[in-house]
Amino acid sequence: MVCGDVNASWCYYCVFKCFISPVIVIAVAFRFPGTDLIAYSASSACTFYNPDLELQDVDLGFAIGNGLTDPAIQYKPYTDYASDHNLITKTDYENINTMIPEYEKDIQLYGNYYSVIYLDSFAKDIMLHINAYTCYFAVSATIAKFLNLPSVKEALGVHTGGVSCSKTVYSAMQEDWMKDLEVGFPALLEDEVKVMIYAGEYNLICNWLGNSRWVHAMKWSGQKNFARAPTVPFSVAVEDRKHNHKTSIYFILRKRHQDQ
Repeated sequence: MVCGDVNASWCYYCVFKCFISPVIVIAVAFRFPGTDLIAYSASSACTFYNPDLELQDVDLGFAIGNGLTDPAIQYKPYTDYASDHNLITKTDYENINTMIPEYEKDIQLYGNYYSVIYLDSFAKDIMLHINAYTCYFAVSATIAKFLNLPSVKEALGVHTGGVSCSKTVYSAMQEDWMKDLEVGFPALLEDEVKVMIYAGEYNLICNWLGNSRWVHAMKWSGQKNFARAPTVPFSVAVEDRKHNHKTSIYFILRKRHQDQ
């Protein structure tokens, strides 16, 4: 597995970004033996390789939760989502939307760390005394304790100590933040690999509206059929979903960013 800084200790960002959220890889090899499966998320990439696996079909797939997969599409619905949930005023909505074309241009031109720094600085200017990521720190101690359980380390095949929110690993992943990582998904869908996208109803940072829009915008042979597919309740849990056998989008009701 290659994840972030290969010389760093494994940590919260490695485990939760690569294994739990936003990417859960259930099957690590599909039709082609010896082929890398690269599953991208907003700020991480995991490469799994098994050269000894014999050619076989695996009826499994993978899921992305809390994903920032195509920022050029997903960032724009922030104002729509925030307005629908009464988080911003009409004036805020209009003012922020006037800035969107400039940021879309930056994403297209750079798509990297520098545009993130610029956008992050702007966000901090208008979000004084608000930390949208407080939920991470509230559970840091519990996560670190979990990562260092002997049973967890054995299951993951690691021998070093686990840490929570490693700055070294986080910094190594930042340059991927604004990249369009959707480009690899059509090939997986065409090869009949099943994909599930999920997001919480109350998750502003990685909201379901943005996730829905990038999936609907994705170019593949099943795009039109997926667009026509109805949204139906999913009876196993309290959630809504839209699917067409290969692709599913789940909107988990009453859930926030870290509740999932």
